[in-house]
Amino acid sequence: MMNVNMFKSGDSLVEAKGPSLDELPPVEELPLPPNFAWGAATAAYQIEGGASQDGKGKSIWDTFSHLEPSRTNGENGDVACDHYNRVVEDVKLMASYGMEVYRFSIAWTRIIPLGGRRDPVNEQGISFYNNLIDQLLSHHIEPVVTLYHWDCPQVIYDRYGAFLNKEEFQADFEHYARICFSRFGDRVKKWESQKGEISIVLNGHFYEPWDPSSDLHIEAAQRRLEFYIGWFGDPIFLGQDYPETMKIRLGDRLPRFTTGEFELLRKLAPHNAFYGMNHYSTKYARALPGPPADDDCTGNVEEGSIDCQGNEIGPASGMPWLRVAPVGFRKVLNWVWNRYHVPIIITENGCPCPGESRMTLGQALDDKFRVRYIGLYLDAISRAINEDGVEVLGYYVWSLMDNFGTLNIFQFVLSF
Repeated sequence: MMNVNMFKSGDSLVEAKGPSLDELPPVEELPLPPNFAWGAATAAYQIEGGASQDGKGKSIWDTFSHLEPSRTNGENGDVACDHYNRVVEDVKLMASYGMEVYRFSIAWTRIIPLGGRRDPVNEQGISFYNNLIDQLLSHHIEPVVTLYHWDCPQVIYDRYGAFLNKEEFQADFEHYARICFSRFGDRVKKWESQKGEISIVLNGHFYEPWDPSSDLHIEAAQRRLEFYIGWFGDPIFLGQDYPETMKIRLGDRLPRFTTGEFELLRKLAPHNAFYGMNHYSTKYARALPGPPADDDCTGNVEEGSIDCQGNEIGPASGMPWLRVAPVGFRKVLNWVWNRYHVPIIITENGCPCPGESRMTLGQALDDKFRVRYIGLYLDAISRAINEDGVEVLGYYVWSLMDNFGTLNIFQFVLSF
């Protein structure tokens, strides 16, 4: 398990203060490009249901949600939104919203129930995704496909530890990916090979220094970005080694690329057609005194929502960590654009309303908080495009529908 240091509740020496949602700057409604793509996103385990229907195998999330029900509020994805059995009506709903793009993930265990390259392919699973893709295209909705969204086949985990055996996992994943490309690639033109045009999706909080007058904390904020985004972004989009600060601080803990791997990274980097950004919020980063923990993965940085003066990073949503901070969103768009120089697609963005789990249906549908949040974040995109020159191709809200949350289960709602 990775150690992510969070601010403790008693850390602030003064009472926390900050603007309310209504006190944030107004949305100016600057223009977006005419080809800007509007969509929504989901993930297979979180919406499909049909956990053992038509030959589907078990993923590690099927196993975990049943073995550790206390960690999932007793919920699981066995039925979830029942998308597997409601795909036709769900696509009609998407069309009624005016959606142009639908980003969804394919369940590896619905295609290859046992997961491995020598295991049989499930033609019923192939048929389900063929039908979904055809339904989308018939309603003029572009499918954008994620090949892996945290749902590793349980069998290959049992066989060899999945990601812990690089050679075996790569061979099995390549086989699965090639099946998807061959069976769906005539109609799917954008692929996200981890979560036609191929790329990867990375989470991307922005980090402000806990004390903006201190070089120590300014450096910590930059270091946290490099540990968070640069860790994967630098090798994939630049075709080069991990950030220097990671190599210095992690030493032998950080894996080393072989000559052949470097050659492959350099060869593949120019082929990433876009940067998929999952962004929800911004945090303060504070440099920690003393040596890092043995399992440190943040650069010995503590993160939280309140700075050294007691200023909150933004109004609270329905999740403690998710604050409304559109200025940070604009900054991370610039950070990624200036570092990697590839067009950006916002592949996830959204928020739960405060107190939503206690609301009546009518109150929940009147979600002015979410509307304001999305408006502010779209405003940040338009400012980044029009004033900063960042190339952003589209925006996919998370999520299309209320779903099983792999971290927060059904308690929180991020759908629109």
